[in-house]
Amino acid sequence: MPIRPRATQPTREPVEHVFPSWGVDVFESHHAAGWSMPPAAHDFLKIVLVHDGSGALRHGDQRTECRRGDALVVPIGQSHEIVDAESDPMSLYVVSIRPRVLEAACLDAGVLPTGVVRLDDHAAEKVERSMRRLLFEQTLDTPTTGAQMVALSLRLLVDIARIGEFARAGSNGAAPRAIRGDDSVERKPRYV
Repeated sequence: MPIRPRATQPTREPVEHVFPSWGVDVFESHHAAGWSMPPAAHDFLKIVLVHDGSGALRHGDQRTECRRGDALVVPIGQSHEIVDAESDPMSLYVVSIRPRVLEAACLDAGVLPTGVVRLDDHAAEKVERSMRRLLFEQTLDTPTTGAQMVALSLRLLVDIARIGEFARAGSNGAAPRAIRGDDSVERKPRYV
């Protein structure tokens, strides 16, 4: 399978999803001024990290603003549109995952938050590291690349699902299961 080249030039059109045999597609999309996406619904799960810029996600009847560090979680079959702010086009990391990957892992996509997921700085860095590792792994084209891509994408999904769990726990009055601070120095005394 040919390896998708690393995106370096801004584009005015959405990137086409190209799935290798293992069912995980990863790419960067750097938007030029005037970039636009027509409404689309896909037969795969799409996770997008806003690396730079700002805009909105239109999904269903909603329009939710998004900015650097936000994750966009688009369920299988959901009509959506990513819209850039006029003066601040976005750069995105995009991971698309075929349903059979989820089925093989017994992972119900319903555990994922959907729409725009606000990430704190730590979570955004973790998600970005995961996506960059997927991008790197995809370029290796070794006999174990497919297995590693599936494993890394499942890890990414579990991390996002847990972020959603913490958000739900905090919003319903239950104590969050994680102690959040700006850095580990701040968290350690709270933990002790």
